[in-house]
Amino acid sequence: MKQYTVKELAKLAGISVRTLHHYDEINLLKPAERTHKRYRLYGEDELLRLQQILFYRELDFPLEEIKAILDAPDFDTVEALKEHKSALISRKKRLEKLLTTIDKTIAKMEKGSKMIYEELYDGIPVHYGDGTAFLTQPPFTVIANMLRLSLNPANFIILQDLLSENSGWNYDRIHSLITLLNTNDISIFGENSLGLIPQDGRDDLEDLRSVYQSIAQSLDSNRPADAIEEICDHYLAESSLPESDRLKKETLIELAEESDGDVEDFLEQMQLNPYTDAGRLKTEGVHLLTFHAAKGLEFPVVFIASAEESISPLDREGIDMEEERRLFYVAMTRAEDELQIPYTSVYFFRPCASGFWTVWLRRN
Repeated sequence: MKQYTVKELAKLAGISVRTLHHYDEINLLKPAERTHKRYRLYGEDELLRLQQILFYRELDFPLEEIKAILDAPDFDTVEALKEHKSALISRKKRLEKLLTTIDKTIAKMEKGSKMIYEELYDGIPVHYGDGTAFLTQPPFTVIANMLRLSLNPANFIILQDLLSENSGWNYDRIHSLITLLNTNDISIFGENSLGLIPQDGRDDLEDLRSVYQSIAQSLDSNRPADAIEEICDHYLAESSLPESDRLKKETLIELAEESDGDVEDFLEQMQLNPYTDAGRLKTEGVHLLTFHAAKGLEFPVVFIASAEESISPLDREGIDMEEERRLFYVAMTRAEDELQIPYTSVYFFRPCASGFWTVWLRRN
């Protein structure tokens, strides 16, 4: 079979030479061989692998996850193609729904046809980087619940969730425990409280107490990232997590490290500064993300809203300006084809454009 140079393959596949170079650098698509002048050459196996990569990219998989999928020992190309077909059929249905919405809207605007308000948005997907949803989805609910229980050990709602999800307790069993605790005015974290607990429930409660005490030490030392690692080590074994959940875990720990040691601040930031992992972005639509949430992702078009001083970089005491600069660069490099950076040029008679952006313009 003919071998293709990087330029020939780029033209054949409709992608850029730079993209193929990048795929080589990250070991996603290596050339079959190189000439004596170090030019890349690609054969049939590489062409088929590139087809898989482009199919997964069309379905919005991040490059790291594509590599993990293709390199898995049990990867089956034919099965993968069948899955691609199914996903594309679903996408086709969504597009047909969107076209119907457009036709109905045109008819309403031009002919005065009736259209209920709910129909205005049929087929138009918008996806938010929702940190709250992230923490309320299994298996990571245990992290939020354990952290919140550490802040309020008397919160029986959280205790109920933990025993139900992680120990398999049913409602009646949990209700009996809570009634016992209330009647005797005790906490399961008290020194002698377990002596009043029926024998068949002590092991589960001892397990919960041990995790609680372990993370309490980390939180008392203002180390929420260590507390999260301890929770994950106990409840979320690395080997049991799929690639997308391992990415979530790593990002959670990273965000906790940036929370200045305050667990309440961390939980608040997870709500105010939403995070969306790659596994939740396998659908079309407009994605509203923070700079952190965009790490490792790519989009055809990227808008960086409000690239203005005091917003990016953030104007706050103790801010790490180099980290702000790095995050701004991360956001810029998420764009595959087009980058838009809107900003107010003058605000209250003073220049307003972000220094990061203006400096970059002068250098480029």
